[in-house]
Amino acid sequence: MLDHYTSLIHSELFNKGPVVVFIWKNENNWPVQSVSKNIQRILGYSEIDFLSGKISYDTLIHPEDFERIFCDVAVALDKEEEFFEHKPYRIRKKDGSYLWVHDSTLKLRTNSKVTHLIGYLLDITTQKTLQKELEDVNLRWSFAIEGNGDGLWDWNVPTSEVYFSKQWKNMLGYEEYEIKNNVDEWEKLIHPDDSQRVYQDIQNYFEGKTEFYENKHRLKCKNGAYKWILARGVAIKKDKNDKPIRLIGTHRDISEQKILENEFETIFETTKDGIAILDLETNFLHFNSAYLDMTGFTKKELKTKSCIGLSIPEDVQRAKNIVQELLEKGFVENFEKTCIVKNNKKINISMSLSLMPDKQRILAATKDITASKKTQKQMKNYITLINENIITSTTDLKGIIADASEAFCRISHYEKDELIGQKHNIIRHPNMPASLFCDMWETIEAGKTWAGEVKNLAKDGSFFWVYETISAIYDEENNKIGYTAISHDITHRKRVEELSITDSLTGVCNRLKLDSVLTYELNQSKRYQQELSLIILDVDDFKSVNDNYGHQVGDSVLKEISSVLKENCRQTDTFGRWGGEEFLIILPKTDMLQAAALAEKLKNIVQTYDFSTVGYQTCSFGVATLKKKTQSEQRLVEEADKALYEAKRSGKNRVVVSQ
Repeated sequence: MLDHYTSLIHSELFNKGPVVVFIWKNENNWPVQSVSKNIQRILGYSEIDFLSGKISYDTLIHPEDFERIFCDVAVALDKEEEFFEHKPYRIRKKDGSYLWVHDSTLKLRTNSKVTHLIGYLLDITTQKTLQKELEDVNLRWSFAIEGNGDGLWDWNVPTSEVYFSKQWKNMLGYEEYEIKNNVDEWEKLIHPDDSQRVYQDIQNYFEGKTEFYENKHRLKCKNGAYKWILARGVAIKKDKNDKPIRLIGTHRDISEQKILENEFETIFETTKDGIAILDLETNFLHFNSAYLDMTGFTKKELKTKSCIGLSIPEDVQRAKNIVQELLEKGFVENFEKTCIVKNNKKINISMSLSLMPDKQRILAATKDITASKKTQKQMKNYITLINENIITSTTDLKGIIADASEAFCRISHYEKDELIGQKHNIIRHPNMPASLFCDMWETIEAGKTWAGEVKNLAKDGSFFWVYETISAIYDEENNKIGYTAISHDITHRKRVEELSITDSLTGVCNRLKLDSVLTYELNQSKRYQQELSLIILDVDDFKSVNDNYGHQVGDSVLKEISSVLKENCRQTDTFGRWGGEEFLIILPKTDMLQAAALAEKLKNIVQTYDFSTVGYQTCSFGVATLKKKTQSEQRLVEEADKALYEAKRSGKNRVVVSQ
């Protein structure tokens, strides 16, 4: 019996007909044992898809229908009747759409046990669609009757009588008695430019070419103006030849909608971007003037081309992939490709594609980015130039290096991967005062830009000077996320400058440098309310050294004293030659007792030092400490100088502290 049915469903009767026949096994998920070959024509699947188990029939049933069908089968299997039917349900085709089918099924038994089911599926989608349309028409009719603002009409075709509702007439500004219920009354109101299209749409419906009548046209109002009307209708009675003899329908005022459509058309034509409507093969259907200007083609030329066809060979496959993505997602944004347009000119474009509501057309918004691409290339070259020649670095808010230019790496002798993730102070030179960095962080953390000269330490132990500008970096929401430093190599200038602030005889700071440092430290002391002290010292009886040994020996003594004192000063102190045989020591963050103690220490070191040629030599020291925050550097120096004078007067080789 089973073989008989299997042979039957593969006959030409079914293979060329509209009915699909299945034989299912009576097992879980209803595996298909055999199916008529017209399955591919009707549902898109091959026979092998089912027989191999690749496709399971139960997975094709619409989710909203599955439970009902499952229950139908379960109930039917418990009954004695050999034949059962389902109410119409939906089956998914291979392209993802659904067909409405009528299903009649016969139970096949072996030894009284149902082992197989054989059934036929008949596509009733068209009938369901018509039924749905009729329901929709009835619903619209019902809504219209309830007063949604539409005008109603009821046309008896053989007699040419038409019932026009009060709203239909009022819509055009007429009273009920001013328009007779005759089709001629309506025809007289149609705009001359629209009448041919109206009659054609009516004729198409009468000939069955459309499922219902629909037309947009203008009707003349009582005041002489025209209104745009959307007319819709459907036959509720047909003759024996299936020709409509009575239609009912509505009129809707769509004048405002037409205004919007006209405005859209204006935008379509006036936008600077190229706008085109394509079919699914990307053939050009409609386009604006900007698209023609962009490509250089005439309307006639562009109508013969496709969007993919304009792509350079290297971009064709990418373009095809994008179309496939569009069909799956419904939109694709900012797809870039290169096109060959009129006269073999190449242009770069950026496209945003949207699948239109009918899913049969594509809206393409296209921008010519040839110039911006050129600018991007120039910018890339410029960035490369900056990277190779400008000393720049980027850190996070904690000073961890996130990026560094090639120029930065070159001057610091570090590789980039040695810098990334390290604190920026990896290149901090020990001679730079901590106060400078405190000021820098205070400035940039306040959102301001800091600029100044910084001495840095290279990986190989050498140093380099830069003039550095540091600014904050902000994200799109204006949150501070880090800092960027741009530096200029000033090492050569600083070397020249260093010569100008160095005492040529002793190699320590000269008077010019001491004045500059004193001004800076005095300001820092006042700003941060910190202690500041000075020591002025003078070589005792230095004139006798020159008189007894000569000036060359005197110079040698000054050099030796400079070396001894500099070596024994603190790292934060600034030591230099004030003039002649006088020296000055600037002591930031140092109170009177600390300054006096350092002076005593230096006095003892000098008096025990055995100078070449002259033997032992002593110095006198004057110490002064900043007492009032308003005190000037001149006043502070004067107090230290007075203390030095008192040390000299009191017998020399001693320390006197200004009170």
